[in-house]
Amino acid sequence: MGADRWPVGVSLSADIEHRPDRPEPYRARVRWIDPATKRRKSKSQACSSERAALDLIEAIRRIAQAGIDPETASMTLAIYGDSVMPLALRGLEGKTLDPYLAGWRKRVVPALGHLPLRMITNGAVDRVVHGWIAEECSRSTVKNSLAVLIRIMEQAVRDGILDRNPARVIGWQRDYQRAEDELDDPRSLALPTGKHSATWLRHSSPGRPTTSKAGATSSSSPPAPQPGSAKYPASGAPTLTATPGPGQFGGKPRQAPAGSSTRERKASGPHCPAH
Repeated sequence: MGADRWPVGVSLSADIEHRPDRPEPYRARVRWIDPATKRRKSKSQACSSERAALDLIEAIRRIAQAGIDPETASMTLAIYGDSVMPLALRGLEGKTLDPYLAGWRKRVVPALGHLPLRMITNGAVDRVVHGWIAEECSRSTVKNSLAVLIRIMEQAVRDGILDRNPARVIGWQRDYQRAEDELDDPRSLALPTGKHSATWLRHSSPGRPTTSKAGATSSSSPPAPQPGSAKYPASGAPTLTATPGPGQFGGKPRQAPAGSSTRERKASGPHCPAH
């Protein structure tokens, strides 16, 4: 029975049954007489505690006093949304209805339609919205899908099924702005910002001199070899590398002038101009 056809003020009888051998040992049950068919109907639900069972009975009583079918309390979002859709979307233009209904069928119902109304929380809606963004849905698509969900849940608040609208989430549009900034300049998101960014860049650049607290300037270049290393043996004197001699690479050795002795060649040495 639709929510708009249920008479106001239908009386209910309720009871709680304790079943200790069950995982949820308390069963809340309400009974009423259907005004249209004059048949007796009942609705029951298992609860984990007596307090939860009492809260459920009280919620069903409020729904019945407001003129809503008591079975609506356990309706799923898909069933409830289809039953109140004309009422929830009243006043909208025809060009707005099409994208709203498309978002309802293609995104809202597959993601949340199987959940009872009272089990839909702000966190569940937030995760669903960010899932749509991760699937690369456009901003307008997410906006239309979230708008129709907000209207359905707002109708549930007016009907007394919910105390507040859990579909009103904020901050999801900042994810689109962050994605656009990453596409425009991905390096800027990886670098630190603020007053410490210059210090971070100075210390992270190789070969850039830095100044210590004592005022001495140092460099981030690799340190010079110390005595005892491969280039400087333990004695402290550098190892000299021998230069190739004549004929080492296949060339002909240089011939000394005829008639000169070895002693004369050593004494002559290179020619130096007079000062």
